[in-house]
Amino acid sequence: MATDVIDFVAPTDPPEPTVADKQAATKQALAQGVNAIYVAMVSQYRELHGLLWRNRLGLTPKQAWAALGDSGASLLQRAADLRTFILAQKPDAPVPGIPVEWTLTPNADGTVTATEV
Repeated sequence: MATDVIDFVAPTDPPEPTVADKQAATKQALAQGVNAIYVAMVSQYRELHGLLWRNRLGLTPKQAWAALGDSGASLLQRAADLRTFILAQKPDAPVPGIPVEWTLTPNADGTVTATEV
């Protein structure tokens, strides 16, 4: 009876990544991370915009702005700054502004007066 001889080949360690390999991996991870942050910012902005202008709990925009109390003006400014930042990255980003039928007036006490025009 013949016996087959099987040559055993010891496993080898994978080759050490080159600097170019490491740079490519770093570039990909950074690009994916930055893109994920941008997508999250746009998504969060749109969700919060909806809470003010199409409130799922049934508040009118005036009632939603009143709910912010004396932090309304600072939140309005931050939202405007965030929208400006998003649009600077991508001018056609789907981030709506203040609806044309409304005006918002920041008050000295930090509240915002929402007026339907």
